[in-house]
Amino acid sequence: MNWSDLLGARLIQQLFLHHGQQARALVQQFPHPGELLQLDDTALSQWIPDPELLQIWHNPTIRHNLEKELEWYDKYQIQIDYLLDPQYPKRLKECPDAPILLYHRGSATKEPPRSIAIVGTRKATSYGKQVVRDIIQSASLLDPKPIIISGLAYGIDIEAHRCALENNLDTYAILANGLDQIYPSAHRKTAIHILEQGALWSEFPKNTPAYPLHFLQRNRIIAGMSDVVILCESAIRGGGMATARQAASYSREVYALPGRIHDLYSSGCNELIRNQTANLFSSTDQLWKELGWNRNKKKKQNPKELSIFETPSELSILILERLADHARLTPDELLDYCPQASLQDLSIALTALEIEGLIEQDTGGFIKRR
Repeated sequence: MNWSDLLGARLIQQLFLHHGQQARALVQQFPHPGELLQLDDTALSQWIPDPELLQIWHNPTIRHNLEKELEWYDKYQIQIDYLLDPQYPKRLKECPDAPILLYHRGSATKEPPRSIAIVGTRKATSYGKQVVRDIIQSASLLDPKPIIISGLAYGIDIEAHRCALENNLDTYAILANGLDQIYPSAHRKTAIHILEQGALWSEFPKNTPAYPLHFLQRNRIIAGMSDVVILCESAIRGGGMATARQAASYSREVYALPGRIHDLYSSGCNELIRNQTANLFSSTDQLWKELGWNRNKKKKQNPKELSIFETPSELSILILERLADHARLTPDELLDYCPQASLQDLSIALTALEIEGLIEQDTGGFIKRR
């Protein structure tokens, strides 16, 4: 967009920041919003009939401040996408309540081949965090790799972002405030890392704080930019529930992690599954199969990884292959994949692999690759 169109679009946003339907109606009439700047009051009043809004439109101080703001975006390499621009994210553009302007900064592509939103409570349990890790570790083996989307909040959100970064997946953080600030500030370091391996997005202009209403607005962007939304723990009321319901309204795939009926932060997930708003998430294998997403071909084992064997054991190779396909497995599950092996054979092979440092056993008795 040229400078005039950017200023016109920003003025529309200034007038209708919390009235998106009015803003989108005006945008549809003006693919080049800079044209509005050339209209006299009589012509402009046909599109902005409220006299108070017209005063804001003509206020020289407001216009000057917006011009300085646009200069700030340019200085800090923050890109601005207008709803009718070809580069506006296609998934979000499909949504009837898409924001007219999006601000973003980072290195990730705007059109990832696949996108997964992982959301949930700020008070995540070890159960929820472990499932987030399982999903993302498994997603890192997909071909093509998906981008992970969340909201940079405490709990499930930040776990999703950090796991994505650790597993070399790009990640989007959708903010409920302007890109000139990070909320919560405790996640600033992660946000900086996301700029190098993903992007920060917001519909809110500079100097916009994270008001409660903004989180609800933010949630629809998380839903709209995703192919699938996974709710990994939530009470009956919460932002994750709003995101899941919004995703369902956009005809996105929605999954929820079931939990015990007396657990507060499983009650929302169980409710979405019960009323068929969400599919039941039971495993990553089930998820990828239902989505029709393919895995990478099995990676060849590095000969150095098998240095403990003068002649590499077929069982050991099979174990490493299975653990490459699954984030973690129990010994019983490994036996199911190795029907010719006895429990003693499996125990010997696992011990040798653990001594070599190729696998480890966590506190829950699960086996996973290092």
